[in-house]
Amino acid sequence: MSRSSSAGYVLIIAVALAVAVVALRPTMTDTETLPPASLPDPGAGSPEAVVIDMRKSGGFSVLGLTFGEQTRTVTVQFYAPEGCYGLLTNGDSWPIAADECAGAVEVDGTVSGGGVAATGESIVAVDVVVEEVCFSSISTGDVWPQPMCG
Repeated sequence: MSRSSSAGYVLIIAVALAVAVVALRPTMTDTETLPPASLPDPGAGSPEAVVIDMRKSGGFSVLGLTFGEQTRTVTVQFYAPEGCYGLLTNGDSWPIAADECAGAVEVDGTVSGGGVAATGESIVAVDVVVEEVCFSSISTGDVWPQPMCG
């Protein structure tokens, strides 16, 4: 075998390895279900809480197969008494021990947003980590809590 053919084989093997590394490298997965829903105006007949967003994050994907731990999160939005939102910071645990927030929906999670409605009520958004069975049984716009998410 000549030196040039040996160099050619080495080059072919190097290119094949580079292609394999690029094709098989793990990638992170982070998907969202869009479009997000919104909480209806407060009043009679309005649900207590609504799923406004859903997303998966974590794990990695190789050749279309997902490996590793994935976190499934739903964002639940609801009305709380007037003055509650001013006591919250994104990242706080919910529920909080404050009289201004008493009587709001029973949700355990992390505050991820909110505001104040035109009528004065606080609007609170809470991220809730859920299991796959819950995540696959709900969609944005659904009333919270759901039977499969208890």
